[in-house]
Amino acid sequence: MLYLVEHFYSIQGEGKFSGVPSLFFRFGGCNLKCAGFGTRYIVDEVEKVGCDSFYAVDSNFRSSWQEIGNLDQLISIFQHYHQNISHVVLTGGEPLIYVSNPVFLQFLQYLKSKNFHITIETNGTIAVPEIDIFRNITYSIALKLSNSGEEFQKRINIEAIRSIVRISKSTFFKFTIDQKAILQGADREISDIAKLFPNIPIYCMAIGRDREELEKNSPAVVDFCIKNSYIYSDRIHIRLWNGEKGY
Repeated sequence: MLYLVEHFYSIQGEGKFSGVPSLFFRFGGCNLKCAGFGTRYIVDEVEKVGCDSFYAVDSNFRSSWQEIGNLDQLISIFQHYHQNISHVVLTGGEPLIYVSNPVFLQFLQYLKSKNFHITIETNGTIAVPEIDIFRNITYSIALKLSNSGEEFQKRINIEAIRSIVRISKSTFFKFTIDQKAILQGADREISDIAKLFPNIPIYCMAIGRDREELEKNSPAVVDFCIKNSYIYSDRIHIRLWNGEKGY
């Protein structure tokens, strides 16, 4: 079953297409937990820790997700928005857990037939098959570093990354860090990836669940980017809407 958590029309807040108006489809489920990012939330009176999109990751929230059983359910969503949409972002959770889901594949085909610019936001741990439906898509690969709290073998899959790089001419890496991660060796972790994929642009952005945390962490990340010749990515949606859902 394919699960949709939410859809909304906003600007892309980070990465290569920052500021571009886009229609977002957030799919439910993920193969990582990323407790190291420290977002605390309550489920059944029990405190848990995860990423800032925990409501699209933790299966305890599945009752609030929409079950998608056919393509028409996704196509009908476009009726809620104006006709000038050109960019569509598939995010999560981890949308590529549905890499073999028939409805997900049909949706990709539909988007391509309508000439939308498609961006898939992925953690880079799931390989994509080398078939045409996955070509001509931008892959925003948010690789997880040790500060995510995930084991290396789980968060870094070189063959999966290679499968994406092979099939897409528009791929970039995105790393989420703060001063603590920098002091603990983020430069080495990122450079190890950069050596394997020297032609892929690298964006770094600050950890920030809200405006206050983002402002606190941003200066160190800017300095880190200047020192290492990486591209600094702000997180406009957090600065504008303070981490509110739907933006």
